[in-house]
Amino acid sequence: MGLADKATIRREIERWTYAAVRSVEGDSQLAEKQARNALKLRLRSRVKPPYELKLFFCKRCKEFSPPPKYSTVRVRDGWLVVRCLRCGGVYRKKLKPSKAASRATSSASASSF
Repeated sequence: MGLADKATIRREIERWTYAAVRSVEGDSQLAEKQARNALKLRLRSRVKPPYELKLFFCKRCKEFSPPPKYSTVRVRDGWLVVRCLRCGGVYRKKLKPSKAASRATSSASASSF
């Protein structure tokens, strides 16, 4: 599988997932089917999806869980916390501090000497 094939498959996965996110409010069965197609394509082709698309699938129950209907997303003390409302699974990711915040902290500590 060449790089062009992987890029094409990645675009197709993104298209299926974003179509599922758009249709989740109107027709949840259609959204589930589109999400399953995206997941099958991803697993069959072994293509790594973008990070933001990974957040739409629960790591515990493997279901399509887009916010706000099937999951909650919060930022708490520098952590991204995604909770699946179907199974109760929690995904946490440490957020990187912004460059402006790290510069302000380093300049404050440097000026205190």
